[in-house]
Amino acid sequence: MDAIRYALLMTIMKKGYAKRMLKEGKKQGVVATMQLNGRGTVNPEMFEALLGLTYDPERDVIFSVVPRESLFNVKEVYTRIGQLRKKNTGIMVELKLHEIEGFEAFLNALEGN
Repeated sequence: MDAIRYALLMTIMKKGYAKRMLKEGKKQGVVATMQLNGRGTVNPEMFEALLGLTYDPERDVIFSVVPRESLFNVKEVYTRIGQLRKKNTGIMVELKLHEIEGFEAFLNALEGN
């Protein structure tokens, strides 16, 4: 790949938001996704004793391949749906994809090459 045309968004959030997030992300231009079940590693007793909050370790993890031109809109939708601006709800990381092995044929088909 010559220029960076795609990014990978890795979003880790509380369970329950993934289905809607994937549906809305596709409308915004996400070309591929993978959803995994995750589990936080914080000791729940320590979390509850120190912060006085109930801790639920179950998480949804979503990997999304997003074209550069759709990135802003997808991030806004994911942030809104996953309530990522609220404390202790999740995190989203953006990685620029310089090269994708085994995925090039799929991307070329999307672009009509």
